Amino acid sequence: MLPTHYFLLPTHHLRGVARGKRRQHMGIELELLVLLIISVLGQNIFARFEIETPAWRKIVKWFTIIAATLGLYLVVGHWSLILPLVAAGGGATFHFIWCRRHGIDPLQATPQRRYYELRGWRWPSGE
Repeated sequence: MLPTHYFLLPTHHLRGVARGKRRQHMGIELELLVLLIISVLGQNIFARFEIETPAWRKIVKWFTIIAATLGLYLVVGHWSLILPLVAAGGGATFHFIWCRRHGIDPLQATPQRRYYELRGWRWPSGE
């Protein structure tokens, strides 16, 4: 005869409710997911605005945002998500206002020659 626990339904999907364990909460994975989403969307939408920006500046910017967010997570938990969300929202707002004031399309970076001039970048020769 089989022991009675073989007849119990699996409860792993109930997140601790039926197992008598303390409820599990999402850990730092939430912060990592939000940072990944912001990174992927931001880089795909705004990459053409950073063409001439040195790679080291972009890398330092992202390492700073990631380190600050994950460091804050250790102190204030999920409230640390305020930092990258406010930074992304503030940066996007400033970007759109700045582009409109200077006659640049905020999604296409056109006219491109004008954008290069405003950023102080040298226009590529041959075009």
